[in-house]
Amino acid sequence: MAIVDTVPFPVRDPRAAELQRVLAEMYGTYPQALSLAGAFGVPLNDVRLNLTPMQRWGELLGMLAVRGKVRALVEAVRKQHPNDRNLPLFNALLAEPGGKVQIYVSYSRKDRKLVDEFRLFVREASLPVRVFYDLDIAPGQVFSEELRRELDRSQLVLFFLSSDALSSAYIWEAEVPAAIALNEQGRARVVPVLLRPCDWTKTALAKYHLLPRGARPIVGTRPRSRAWTAVVEELRPLIAEILVEQARPGGTPRLMPAGPDRLRLALYAVLDQPAELELLDRLDERELAALWQRLSADGRSMAEVLQALAQRHGEQAPQPLWAAWIETVQPDKLGT
Repeated sequence: MAIVDTVPFPVRDPRAAELQRVLAEMYGTYPQALSLAGAFGVPLNDVRLNLTPMQRWGELLGMLAVRGKVRALVEAVRKQHPNDRNLPLFNALLAEPGGKVQIYVSYSRKDRKLVDEFRLFVREASLPVRVFYDLDIAPGQVFSEELRRELDRSQLVLFFLSSDALSSAYIWEAEVPAAIALNEQGRARVVPVLLRPCDWTKTALAKYHLLPRGARPIVGTRPRSRAWTAVVEELRPLIAEILVEQARPGGTPRLMPAGPDRLRLALYAVLDQPAELELLDRLDERELAALWQRLSADGRSMAEVLQALAQRHGEQAPQPLWAAWIETVQPDKLGT
């Protein structure tokens, strides 16, 4: 589903956060932002003065979404800047659903009924995906070769875990090592899904974020539809992020901008004092690198530094961008 003109504007969708960042870069000053947003019906008196570009565009996108004008704004920006490096993002936001993410499902044949249930819920949720599992292989094809070929072309690999799956030699000797290698190369995401109670914590998949949340098995949740719905909704922003990556030139996977820009965005998520945000806007690449060295001088990871900053500012609950990033990005790689 396209994110444009949905209300409230979906901060948790990675494409929304990226659009906010791009507009803050392209129309960073107060007059530039007001001139653009005002052309689409945003009352100028409703826009506060003492905001950073990121904060300002967060508010403006919310106002535009209420008026159903986000799509029109993106179309106007694309028309004004036909050769901009962010053109793939604009195209992805405006495109009708068509691009798809391939999901590879690894499972035990004894759990086939649950795989079929998952496919049904994905279909009902209208996710832009193609779900592949071994029964999709046509007669006459070499089974192991086709499995590996489909795994290699998948952007999202789900491991459906149960005691039967844990005892499958093929899963742990072939599929798991191959999927982990794809993940380390940045070519695929790996998500374990707990179908039935089993000792998954001692496996190679224990380092990955498990669904459903709280390690509650699908089987045993009543009604079971609630568990599948939760899984599908957790996958939705991840799928959207993969589609954004595919839209970039060359389809080069990356979670967030690299280097200092990644650090700048991470700090935007936890700093909330106008003076600090204005200072952050002015820091160049060298100054950002020095800032990170000071913040991490005591050996803390990026995740620990950002969490400490959020707590220092009295966050009762994490800000939306922080919550989205901490769930979808490998936090210890933010500063690299």
